[in-house]
Amino acid sequence: MVSNFVGRLLRDFRKLRGYKIRDVAKFCKRTTSYISKLERGKIKEPTLVLVLNYLKALQISYSEFFGKVDNWELSRMLKKKGKKEKYGIEAKKYLVGIKYPRKSYIDFPKYLIAKIRNYLLPFNLSDDLIERYINFGKEFFHSLLKIYEGKEEKEVIDRLMKKAEKEGLKTTFPNFLSEVINIVKKGFKRELKRRRCLKPITDKKIKKMVKGYQKYMEEWLNIEGEAKKVLFNKGIKLLDMRVYLDILRKYHSLKRKGEIKKLNKFKEDLEKEIPLYQLDKNIIEELIKVVDKVLEK
Repeated sequence: MVSNFVGRLLRDFRKLRGYKIRDVAKFCKRTTSYISKLERGKIKEPTLVLVLNYLKALQISYSEFFGKVDNWELSRMLKKKGKKEKYGIEAKKYLVGIKYPRKSYIDFPKYLIAKIRNYLLPFNLSDDLIERYINFGKEFFHSLLKIYEGKEEKEVIDRLMKKAEKEGLKTTFPNFLSEVINIVKKGFKRELKRRRCLKPITDKKIKKMVKGYQKYMEEWLNIEGEAKKVLFNKGIKLLDMRVYLDILRKYHSLKRKGEIKKLNKFKEDLEKEIPLYQLDKNIIEELIKVVDKVLEK
């Protein structure tokens, strides 16, 4: 059942706007007793569409409401699927303007550990060394946070870099440390957005984002399917396959956006990575043709 919190929140918004239950019920094409039960938390697993229609009736922006709903309640509503719903969970996040669920605090997120580890694994580094890079990432993240909150000066980064060099973390090509820093910086920006609750709120923008996201996923699934066929036929191992697909996904994202400068920079970096990762240049060229073919349709 929907929690009393969500029901009370809906009711509070309704009273704040001066609407009666029958007004909302008429808009949502439901009975007054049904809407009353919803507000009291008596409706078993209401769909997201019902909640969205309720908010439309009150002329409340989605982000204004969902910004006050905790992640657990949100995940329950996103997983519940109505009979006529066409959107998946990720598309629903765009639909309600919640790309990043709100957090009242900032801490080092677990997904960054996986990102750093996945970046370093193909280089056959020892587990101990990978852990040292991850620990550096955590320290760098918390240093950024202290600088942001005004608790530390920028010199703290210089001290951290010197400490990393003493511990033997590589700063020459391939510059593992630089890439770990980039991963952490992107993660830090994302966490800031989550705390600030920066979300798209106009219906026009939300619909455009949903449409764009669905088109992107449709393209990528086609590309991924064709790319895997090529890689399987070439006898590529699963671990190496992941590296090829990561490269392909970056190329696809930049190509479809038409970002020429970034695409050229990506190709330059790729030339350096091919011998580094021991990749087959001919296979990469074949995979790039797969992306170009899908985007031409």
